[in-house]
Amino acid sequence: MKLPHEIKMILSFGWNLTPILFCLSLSVAARGEPSVKKFDENAVAWQDNRVLRIEGLRKAQQFHEGLLVQREMNATTASLIGASLEEFRLRYRSPFPDRPTLEQFVVTQSDFERQLKGAMPISPRAAFQPFSGRWYGQWAALAVDHHWHEVVLINAQHEAGRAKPGDGLPRLVAQQFAWIGDGFGWNFVIRIDEQGEAVLGYVYHVVPGASEEIRFSFPLVGYFDGPGRLIWVTPSSVYFEEVRATLGEDEQYAITGFNYAIKEGVLTAEDRAFQAVYTRNSNQRPPWRQFPVRLSVESIHD
Repeated sequence: MKLPHEIKMILSFGWNLTPILFCLSLSVAARGEPSVKKFDENAVAWQDNRVLRIEGLRKAQQFHEGLLVQREMNATTASLIGASLEEFRLRYRSPFPDRPTLEQFVVTQSDFERQLKGAMPISPRAAFQPFSGRWYGQWAALAVDHHWHEVVLINAQHEAGRAKPGDGLPRLVAQQFAWIGDGFGWNFVIRIDEQGEAVLGYVYHVVPGASEEIRFSFPLVGYFDGPGRLIWVTPSSVYFEEVRATLGEDEQYAITGFNYAIKEGVLTAEDRAFQAVYTRNSNQRPPWRQFPVRLSVESIHD
């Protein structure tokens, strides 16, 4: 049986295969499955499952902490990934002449690592709210519907996901539930050492035709690049996500990304990057596209 790309990468990275999963934007069509929506967001009230929300927050925190561990030459995996983000946005600013570009993104290697360390303040509403609402698009062969819910700010009186003393969880500032076409997940903003915030995420994918069954899951870290711009990083994929509104055009939600592997301190992208464009109109689903990419970076610290 051919394993989905993310599961193969999880095995190669040594992640526990108790459901650890794909990105808030990914929908994987099963072999032979028709390219129509077969998933019912309302079949199970996953948004009310506190156990899975806390499990996701904990595993996302572990992924986040692992990226900041110093390795060879005092570099971190975060610095290596940050270098790939900067290089990708510089090389592939406009992958298609008639499609959304990466020209508004300004991420750099140093800013990516600083934000993960909590050195930069993040507004949860500015980070997540532009994505709220329903979106319709195409991911590979599968037509998908996304639904990003409203942002929930967490305070001392709000129980939803609040960390308890001694449980090892980060201080949760805000969260947002999202249905992603074949599964669900949460976006989190956490407080780090009272200095600043960081963005985390976790996604669960469900079985086609059985929305009550989870088939796999995995963590993400996010980078807030500015209002309406988020970059999500999984153990093996990167997604530049942007909500775009221009005069005379319908609002669009573009996802441009690539899959990667890290070996002996070098991050290498696979040979095809991709772009999905979602709209607010269920009858308007721009085609999924791919483009060649050459990307190999090595993080160098003094």
